[in-house]
Amino acid sequence: FLMHDMHKAVARIQDAIVRKETVMIFGDYDVDGVSSVTILVKALRKLGVDPLWRVPDRFCEGYGIRPQAVIDAKEQGVHLIITVDNGIAALEAADLARTSGIDLIVTDHHHIGHQLPDAYAL
Repeated sequence: FLMHDMHKAVARIQDAIVRKETVMIFGDYDVDGVSSVTILVKALRKLGVDPLWRVPDRFCEGYGIRPQAVIDAKEQGVHLIITVDNGIAALEAADLARTSGIDLIVTDHHHIGHQLPDAYAL
């Protein structure tokens, strides 16, 4: 809970669990991304949520969450997207999520750029 926005992120995830909202975990295609998706999916399942998950195709979609992933999530009824190992540079995707009514929690260990995404929690 020493990390920025951790209380806010945990409270939002608890709300999603209570409300039985559709949650998506959006990872990265490398080893820490795939491992993070696996850990978070298993943890949420133990808490009563069966989240959707997505790992982008390295060659077709590239790195990180992009606007099309948010559009796809909206079509699947997602209310909350949690990124793992990506998202700190996803300015467009964060804006689209916000305007689409999807809360975005970004968990990422990569370098922070000049601007942060307008996410629910970072």
